Amino acid sequence: MQAFAAYQYHDDVTQATIDQDFELIHNESPVFYKDLEQFDNFTGGINVDSDNVSKIVLYEDLLLQRYEFNLKSIDLVDQWQALAAKMGAAKLTAANQLNAQYYQILAQTLIAKTNALKAVTGLRTGGIQAGTMAIEQIKLFQQALRQLSKVSRQIWHQQRRGNGYEVIDLRLGAQMTRADTVIWRITEWQAGRDALLELQAPVLQMDKKSNGLVGHALYQEIVSAGDISF
Repeated sequence: MQAFAAYQYHDDVTQATIDQDFELIHNESPVFYKDLEQFDNFTGGINVDSDNVSKIVLYEDLLLQRYEFNLKSIDLVDQWQALAAKMGAAKLTAANQLNAQYYQILAQTLIAKTNALKAVTGLRTGGIQAGTMAIEQIKLFQQALRQLSKVSRQIWHQQRRGNGYEVIDLRLGAQMTRADTVIWRITEWQAGRDALLELQAPVLQMDKKSNGLVGHALYQEIVSAGDISF
């Protein structure tokens, strides 16, 4: 929106022009907001395919991982760790400082979810100890998710009416409940009462809405292949 406005009021527009206008109008450095691109852009250039990697990882099912093949080629954790550090060090105006806290926690939650996803796939070749490790990683994800939900709720109601947040509650709450179920399933697997057949399915490329590195799916296309009821 800032770039669009710049082209309406300047004959010659550069990135510096847009940045200067942004700082003038919003009383904020544009650096923080430009860094947010690193949640989703792993191309090393411009995210022309609109990959929404952070959304995919946040809502990816722990057992029915639709994007496992697509995600394995990029280093998610290193980029998000660097981003979390940037968010933690960001200095915004008092009215917007909660944004930095929210995005720092989001990066930490995505790292925890990535580790949990990898730990679950490790059950294909691991034994009882791999199951214990997976449960530990899932619980760490749940812990991070509780923090994310708390700050997400706070920032939404600071900036918006309450309408619409019920959807976010349902989505984040579903992740928490699903994690509980997967922990129970792994415990049953360790006891020899569950074969975790989902993990025996072939790992295929997810090509629906995916013409880039990972994809740009909607929520209902991420959480389950059975999206008829969403």
